[in-house]
Amino acid sequence: MIHFIFKKKTNLTDVFPEGYIDIHSHILPGLDDGAKHFEESLAILSRLTTFGISKFITTPHIMHGVYDNCLSIITSTTSRFKSNYNEGFSLKSAAEYLIDEHFEKSIAQDSLITLDGKHVLVELSYAMPPLCLHSAIRKLKHFGYVPVLAHPERYRYYHKTPIVYQELKHAGCKFQLNLLSLTGYYGKSTQKVAQNLISEGFIDYSGTDVHNMQQVEALNKPFSITEKLIRRILENNMFFDF
Repeated sequence: MIHFIFKKKTNLTDVFPEGYIDIHSHILPGLDDGAKHFEESLAILSRLTTFGISKFITTPHIMHGVYDNCLSIITSTTSRFKSNYNEGFSLKSAAEYLIDEHFEKSIAQDSLITLDGKHVLVELSYAMPPLCLHSAIRKLKHFGYVPVLAHPERYRYYHKTPIVYQELKHAGCKFQLNLLSLTGYYGKSTQKVAQNLISEGFIDYSGTDVHNMQQVEALNKPFSITEKLIRRILENNMFFDF
């Protein structure tokens, strides 16, 4: 009789390094399409700590006319939340900005909420790239900021023109991968592009980008690249230690 030995697949939740810092999430309650209330925020954070994540830079959306968050709103919400949560994790706040004409106008006002004082998490519309994309990148750099493009693998209009990723890197963008992309959560095409970006050395940082418990649990799945490559990307986030 032939006995087959099947190697257990490694899940994402098995490889988070000690001290991993999640730099992209929508955990703060009531600010965007993420957690709706305090209890949900606390449940999400508590579950993520069981995966070995204990430090979070939360990044509520800032979208003109949709989520009109600002420094005072995000700071006050963070303070109220931190005054109530239990020990077991550390939390600070930044923001995720949609690049559009309103964002470009705000760059010079020196009021951007950054990951660390200079790195700014930005995203694009999923429908089409903004006409002001490259001018916004240039303006950010002019004022001393470093743009960190959230989930570049998720912009499907770039999937058939991969040279755009190279152009954005040359323009000075850092890339932040959504870890859920590696589990196929957003579809096979996004998963493949994520693999390619990692293989080409284009990914600088990573984040969960969790909005709810469903996405938290989806992290507990096998991933689609070698463990060595994913560990390197995860370790890069130590740059934002606080």
